Order: sequence, then structure tokens, then C-alpha cells
Amino acid sequence: MRIVHLTHKEQLAYCQLRSMAWQNAIGEKELAQLLSHPDPDPRRWGALSEDGTLAAGLTCHDFRAFLQGETVYNGGIGSVVTHPAYRRQGAIREIFTELLRETRSNGEILSTLYPFSHAFYRKFGYELCDGRVRHTLPLAGLGRIPFEGWARLLVRGDGGAQYEELYARFARRYNLMLATPPQSDAATRFSEPFKGGDFAYNYLIGEGSRPLAFVRFSRNPHDTMDVQEAFFDGYEGLNALLGYLARFTAEFATIAITLPRGVPLSSLVENPYALKSAPEHSYMARVTNAAAALALLRPEEPFTVEVCDQFLPENSGVYRVSAEGAQREAAAPDIRLSEHALAQLVTGFVPIGQLAARRDVRAGSDPARLARALCVREPYIMTHF
Repeated sequence: MRIVHLTHKEQLAYCQLRSMAWQNAIGEKELAQLLSHPDPDPRRWGALSEDGTLAAGLTCHDFRAFLQGETVYNGGIGSVVTHPAYRRQGAIREIFTELLRETRSNGEILSTLYPFSHAFYRKFGYELCDGRVRHTLPLAGLGRIPFEGWARLLVRGDGGAQYEELYARFARRYNLMLATPPQSDAATRFSEPFKGGDFAYNYLIGEGSRPLAFVRFSRNPHDTMDVQEAFFDGYEGLNALLGYLARFTAEFATIAITLPRGVPLSSLVENPYALKSAPEHSYMARVTNAAAALALLRPEEPFTVEVCDQFLPENSGVYRVSAEGAQREAAAPDIRLSEHALAQLVTGFVPIGQLAARRDVRAGSDPARLARALCVREPYIMTHF
């Protein structure tokens, strides 16, 4: 296999390959866009067979994500496909080998994706880091949460400055949140709920002069308020959000909403028995630059960590991690981590004191000291790609 950035001709073949693999037609808009842009897109990668046939391909989106409150380069992997005739021949493995090394050299710190199979992507160093919980409950169960503020329905053409500012305050609190809000295109940001059958409602919620929360919801076939997007400014914003949604009991019997796993929803609702909560398992991350990711942890006390990255050996080595950063050091490590455990540590999915439960982690004699030294933010993600 020969690994390449796809040319214009190969991008058309990639589009056709995705259509075949996913059994859906190529959209006219996408086809017209491909034909009108002859320059290759370096974000699209492919594996060519000896006769030049496109055997496999993927797209690496250029994102910025938050990690410990700082924005870092994050490659979002999507549209991964392999022609059935070339499957189980290592085409995707070869693409990831080249892609991760190149993106690392270009400054990328994280690579993330939504997997069709966790086991498949673990072979390339990705690990589960999904901090979302999907809650379903009777909408009347939110009745005990008071709300006396205001709400404004946002429609297409609204400026959205408050939407962006509110999102930035929320996103910075969580690891993996993208720096760009989900509805980033100002021209089409908010729907027209009264036209064309698009019954999605976007509300900005606040009190006094302060916007506190944003929510986007629609009705699903089971008379459920289906919340596709929600963010808020601290617990005051959370209460404003839930208190406002509780007013829709005449229109909806049930609400389904995704929230960060640290939100104590069971203690806020009328009847915790009626609350059904399920954690999400659909987001994975891998560290492409161990030194840069570890440097953002800024522990209160220095510690040493040995990283053993089998797929990207450039990450392997012993690092001294302190408030000043992370540097390679020839020393006995306080903890040994695989690339999978490293991803869960730096994203906050598993606290360092609990990582020892993994079989690919070896903690030193005082893991409690490491737990006291580190305060890693929780992960959360709401953007799909």
C-alpha cells in the first residue's frame, strides 16, 4: 500500500467509496463541491493499491479542543472506509502510522474519533474517554427546580454573540470540548422553527442582564423533548436551564437530555426512581504528543511517569511532570502507563488514583500522593464529526 494525501481525482473515488461502504447515494451538493475545487485537501488520506486503486481512506478534521483550560490542536478522525476487496490487509493501520507521525510533527497533541468498534481503534492507541451521560425522565420531575428569569427564542439571523460567549465559558471547564461551538456557521446557526418542518427550538436563558444557559431541542416521535444541545454557566446556569425546561409539561411528557457525568441530576429531580441514566461510550482519544499533554497537568507536586506507546514509539519514555512542564528524565518512574491509560489520564476520564485498576498500569508505592498532586478536569464532548 502507498499512503498519500488524496488528489482531486482520488477524493472523488473516496466519495464513491464512502457511498458504497455506507450504502447511500452521493449528494449533489457534495459532488458539485468536489468538482469545483480541484486542489487536493490535505486532511483527506488514502491507501492506494499497487495498481493505483483507492483501497481505504479517512478524513482528519482540524480542530482546537480544550485540555486543562488550554486550547490544543486536536485532529478529529472521521469517514474511515475500506473497500471490501482490501479489508484485513492493514490499509487503515498504514494510514494511521503515517497520519499520527505527520500530525504530531505539525503540533497536534490529541487525536479523537467516534468508533464503530472500540477494539479496532485500540490497536492504534485510542481509548474510551467519553464523559457524557444521557438522562431520560418525566418532564414533570423537574418541577421542584425554580426559575424566575427570562428566555429568548433564537432564530436564523440572530447574531449569536451571547451564544458563543456562553459556550466558551462552559467549554473551557471540560477536557475535549471543542473550541468552536456546535452551531458555528453564523448564517445558518439557528433554525426557523415555523418554516419547512424544521421544529428545532433554540433558546437563550438568563436572569437580569446575564445569559445563563442555552438549549436546542425538538420533539421525537414518542412525545419526548429531545435535547440535542445544552450548555450552561455553572450550577446557577444548570438550574436556570432545567427550571425553564420544566415549564413545557403541557407539550411534552418526557425529556431526554445529555449532560456531563458530574451533574448531580438525581439529587435535583422529584423522583430519582423515575430517572434513567446511561453513560455514553462513543468517543475515543489518543495522545499524539505525550510531553505536551503531560505538561498541561501542572501537578502540585512533581512526579515521574513512564509512557509505553507501542503504536507511536515517539511518545515512549520517562517524563518528569511538574508545574513548570514535562521533560524527559532518566529516573525510576512513579507510575507506568500504556498509551491507552495515558489518554484516560490526561483527558480526566479516569483519575490517577483509579488507573491502577487497569492491567497496563503499574503504580509506585504511594499512589495516594499522585492523586493528591493532580486535579484533572472531567471530559465532555457535544460536537459530532
